[in-house]
Amino acid sequence: MPLVHHHEPTIPAITYALARGPRMMPARPSARPSLREEQRRLTRRRIAEAARESFYRDGVAETSVEHIARAAGVSRATLYLHFANKDAILIDLLRSNMRGVRLIFAELCDLDAPTVPAVRKWLGDYVRAIAEHRQALRLFSVGLANDEASRALIDDHRDAIIATLGARYPALDAAPGSPVHTTALFVIARVDHFAAGAVEAEPRFDVETGFALVAREVAALLAGQLAA
Repeated sequence: MPLVHHHEPTIPAITYALARGPRMMPARPSARPSLREEQRRLTRRRIAEAARESFYRDGVAETSVEHIARAAGVSRATLYLHFANKDAILIDLLRSNMRGVRLIFAELCDLDAPTVPAVRKWLGDYVRAIAEHRQALRLFSVGLANDEASRALIDDHRDAIIATLGARYPALDAAPGSPVHTTALFVIARVDHFAAGAVEAEPRFDVETGFALVAREVAALLAGQLAA
């Protein structure tokens, strides 16, 4: 399978969907937002997207609140009505786009059976997506390294993935902290790290062997055949 290679450090890849920008949840038909509420949502989205583009282009550390406000076409006061600080914008971007990543993991629930070939195909699609959205990895790296709230968000994100998979695969329907849940956390983390490493310019492992190993491990997990 061809991969797009770039020179980047190996970091977990669960938030590559940041490259797609924050997602707006549709309003419920019975609760149509007022014009003021809609304007507030649009302004918040404009600020978040301006921050995302600035973070990608200039880096998180080098991007100031003032710069984000100018890029979004709003005042600092308006920005602070929506976000407490720059870290809050980063958290918002992470949270919004992790929903997209969870949808990709949820595709495992659509498999007729968690066979190794079926999981291998899913994993290949996941890695291709990572290769196409590498800019988001830098944002995630910053959040993971420097922000406790980001790390907690990632933990919650992985718990949500396990809950989704557990609804389809009874072997994963286990309480947080249990041996099965802990094993699932490690497998999901392995998927993330494998995907990030597989798209490096010079992977430090044999990619095809990695595909085979990780696909077997995920398939065994879903089938309840992976020892906790």
